[in-house]
Amino acid sequence: MNDLDDLQLDKYSFSFQDLIGQDKWTAWTPTYSFATATGLTVVGRYKVLGRQCFFQVQSSGTSIATTGGTSYIDLPIAATGYGGIVNMYNVTAKTNVGTSGIDVATSRAQLPTQLASANTFVFSGSYEI
Repeated sequence: MNDLDDLQLDKYSFSFQDLIGQDKWTAWTPTYSFATATGLTVVGRYKVLGRQCFFQVQSSGTSIATTGGTSYIDLPIAATGYGGIVNMYNVTAKTNVGTSGIDVATSRAQLPTQLASANTFVFSGSYEI
């Protein structure tokens, strides 16, 4: 008998997911709409824990620009609830661009404004599914 035999584990908990080898990231190719997207490589990954989806997207290339209110990244899984949060970080300059929200009606991460740049950016966030 081991120490876990008599325990009730929530099948969506970190502990349970880790025990069954499911606590890992899943790769996905995001669809997006940026104000400028020239020569970009855009890759993403996500993980689900319980009813929460966490995601990370990285873009690098010749030029990227975003416009608050119109630029977005489609989410890997449809959003529910009231919304969520997304942060845009300039990896090259090591500065935060800004934080925006999740549009539940369209299941999109809305992005803050960023002028055209050849820097590498990471978008990360979470939302309810």
